[in-house]
Amino acid sequence: MHQTPDALIPPFSGGAPSTATGWMVAVRGATSVDEDTPEAIQRAMHSLMQALAERNGWFEPKANARVVSVWISVTSDLQTCSAASALRHVLPVWNHIALFCAQEPQVRGMLPQVIRVLVLTQWHTPEYPTPMPVYLGAAAQLRPDLLNS
Repeated sequence: MHQTPDALIPPFSGGAPSTATGWMVAVRGATSVDEDTPEAIQRAMHSLMQALAERNGWFEPKANARVVSVWISVTSDLQTCSAASALRHVLPVWNHIALFCAQEPQVRGMLPQVIRVLVLTQWHTPEYPTPMPVYLGAAAQLRPDLLNS
């Protein structure tokens, strides 16, 4: 775990045990789909969010973290369903977490059929936790520098 100066990410005290410091940590992830269908988007969201949760330990019994919200963006070629709705459909545990979905700006040459997420988490640990990003499928080429982090 990295030590982060309090001036950069100040601790919070709301609801945290008095012996723990709280941190707000954003974790990135992305995946791709093979086709623009509700089923393909649901499968992609299930795989991505399951991998992020497992890699970051969000839902383990003794987890010191909770997911606060998720920002989801999709490329303009994914139009058959909302990725946020797809996530709620396949993983009901996400029904009580704030989800926001938007369309990516169209940029020439961008990777098609991609779903990106930015997950905001709250950690009750004395040290700053290391976010563990996940990039699946064709989306792995978006951030090869983060694949082995």
